Amino acid sequence: IAYQYYHRLADYMQTIFQLTFNTIKTDEEPVALQAIEFWSTLCEEEQELLDEAADAEERGVELEPGRECVRYVAAALEHLTPLLTETMTKQDEDVEAGDEEWNLAMAAASCLQLVAETVEDLIVPAIMPFVQANIKNENWRYREAATMAFGSILTGPSPDAIGQFVNQSIPVLLEALSDPHILVRDTTAWVIGKICELHVRSVPSETFPSLVNTLSSKLLSETPRVSSQACFGLHNIAAAFADDSTAEATGTNAISPYMANLLQTLLQVADRQDAGEANLRVGAFEAVSMLIQNSAPDVKPVLLQLLPAIVDRLAKTFSMQTLSNDDKEQKEGLQGLLCGVIQVLCLKLTKEDIL
Repeated sequence: IAYQYYHRLADYMQTIFQLTFNTIKTDEEPVALQAIEFWSTLCEEEQELLDEAADAEERGVELEPGRECVRYVAAALEHLTPLLTETMTKQDEDVEAGDEEWNLAMAAASCLQLVAETVEDLIVPAIMPFVQANIKNENWRYREAATMAFGSILTGPSPDAIGQFVNQSIPVLLEALSDPHILVRDTTAWVIGKICELHVRSVPSETFPSLVNTLSSKLLSETPRVSSQACFGLHNIAAAFADDSTAEATGTNAISPYMANLLQTLLQVADRQDAGEANLRVGAFEAVSMLIQNSAPDVKPVLLQLLPAIVDRLAKTFSMQTLSNDDKEQKEGLQGLLCGVIQVLCLKLTKEDIL
């Protein structure tokens, strides 16, 4: 209905509003999921309409009749966001962190992200009171929901609107990486990774050492899922140093003091017995490659030591036993990852350095 008959919804929105809200609150999960899906689809349709309007304005042409965005999502924001955040506290205790089984809490979080991308800056005052009130709640469900809610709105608002909250959140999130509940730690690691991907410039410089060191400390000691998110965060931190003028001018950058330890630890992550889970081994090697790619000149001695170590690892893979198709795929996958690191190293170093 939201997709096919958007332009005819005006006469029925109040009824649909009441029906979907009551269903999400009280009905059985399969039915409630469909009600959440209505709002998710409505968000996607409004995003498309807003994009069309922006494109038409940019090209100086009139918008096609019947393609106007009525902004139903923004109108419902005051009531929709509390419903979604409350639904996000209904996590399934029987589902392990990282399990792909769809449930109400996951659907609500996905819908909230779409809402944020639709209403953009308006989502910040609508959600941040819930986040601030519950991110340290005694009940783990509310801690996890508040953390997930914050992560879910990172893609919508402008840096000006969300930046101050990102700035304030880092110490709290780093502390939450040691939360006693695995779902809270898992979600926290995901949020930190998203911040490093989308808003790393909003991370205060004085917090940078704690951010890098805390993520590094979770690489070997945590579950594969949390460690994989830590790799994702470190990858995105390294990516922020692309085209860094400071490194060109001074020969160093903020990540240089940590490079040797990070590269060593990430290679240890790739050797973990459970590195095949949660994309952990791939994430570790991708972080290694990005760190090398955006390293400053003063890290060259570290890279020169790293190259023969990686070549040695590659040589050893040719003697790995392949008793099954899974063994063969794992061997070839590891060889591909190692070759990728060697390629990045060769591009970073000169011929004279290598020979």
